[in-house]
Amino acid sequence: MAEQATSYLDFVEIPFTGWTIESGKAKELSRLSPLRSVFHIGMEWTVIFLTIFLSQRLHNPLIYILAVIVVGSRQHALLLLMHEATHWRLFNNRRLNDWVCEALVTWPVLSSLRAFRHTHLEHHKELNLPTDVDQKKKLEDPDWHFPLPRKRLLWSLAKQFTGIQIWYVIKILRYVNANPEVSGQTVWYRRTRLTYYISIIAAVIYFHVFTLFLAYWVVPLATCMIAFNRMRVLSEHPPIERATTYRVIYAYQLSLIERILFAPKNCYYHIEHHSYPSVPFFNLPRLHRELKANPEYRIALRPTSYWELLKSLSI
Repeated sequence: MAEQATSYLDFVEIPFTGWTIESGKAKELSRLSPLRSVFHIGMEWTVIFLTIFLSQRLHNPLIYILAVIVVGSRQHALLLLMHEATHWRLFNNRRLNDWVCEALVTWPVLSSLRAFRHTHLEHHKELNLPTDVDQKKKLEDPDWHFPLPRKRLLWSLAKQFTGIQIWYVIKILRYVNANPEVSGQTVWYRRTRLTYYISIIAAVIYFHVFTLFLAYWVVPLATCMIAFNRMRVLSEHPPIERATTYRVIYAYQLSLIERILFAPKNCYYHIEHHSYPSVPFFNLPRLHRELKANPEYRIALRPTSYWELLKSLSI
């Protein structure tokens, strides 16, 4: 019998002081939708392949640059779906949740769901504390000590698009593939993953599409995907946060383009996610509206934009 995800209550953390919703509503919002998961995974891959097809047909340098941006944004969206799978929010069946995610979401972007889950769940337990593994990793980066001179801050984001910080890409990939012994990356798992990559490389060679693979997968992954991810991570836990005290919560007012590029899958409702990790991404806007019934939460909300966030972190 296949292993099933446990009760939604096992995925509910203690909400921040004063931020509660009725338990029945929490259970309702925590229901999964496997059809939506299939749709979103399929949609991202459809956009990727359609973008590559159109770029090749139009054969224009500017169109290629646009294609790299689009593919990088969808690779970034795949990372957000990996985050959903980390909390077992894609499918009720845990094995299905994990293996569909590995094959169609994480391995293509050179990540491991099992490794990411190990570090990410620790981040949830130690949110913004000195022991928060995500916080410690960020502070190893000299560009993560705010406030920064405005030009340096903007350049720290912009240079991700250029590919000149390949070391940073390697660092990120090492982080999302770390701790094989304690994160469930068994020998069988690692051999399966290696076979997966060998099969991809063999297919690329057999069909003579190495140039396409490099131009439309490796280049976006090493540039735009990393840049979009950096901006999102900065917005999720800005330096105003201190441990579990949230007197100010940034409520991001984003344009459609910003949501597509930097904040897919409703990820800008991030504090809401930390309050109720059981709620899948498609219900986070509803969770936000429910939480607004709490005066402490509602008073703490501060409407802002990504540009205003960057200005607040610069001097």
